[in-house]
Amino acid sequence: MAIRRAYLPAAGCDWFLPIYDPYVKLLGWDVVRATLLEQMDLAPGQRVLDIGCATGTLVVVVKQRHPDVAVVGLDPDPEALVAQHAKPSALA
Repeated sequence: MAIRRAYLPAAGCDWFLPIYDPYVKLLGWDVVRATLLEQMDLAPGQRVLDIGCATGTLVVVVKQRHPDVAVVGLDPDPEALVAQHAKPSALA
C-alpha cells in the first residue's frame, strides 16, 4: 500500500534524507548557494523566508553570514525539519 502525502520528501524518497546534504554538496550547490547569497545583498533588519528549505542549509548559512537578518525556513516534510534543527549552528 502506497503512503499518501501532501508533500514530496527529499528528492522524492524518505531514505534519501540522511544523504541529502552530502549529495547536494557533491553536486556543487555550495557555489549556487554562495551566488544566491551574494545576489540577495542582505542588510541588517531584513527578513528571509526559505520556502521548501529541506534540511535548512540556506537558512543556517544566511544566519551565519548575516546574524542581524531574521531567517525562517519552512518545509512540509517533518523529517527534513528534524534534520534542520539537528544541524550545528557552525555549519560552513
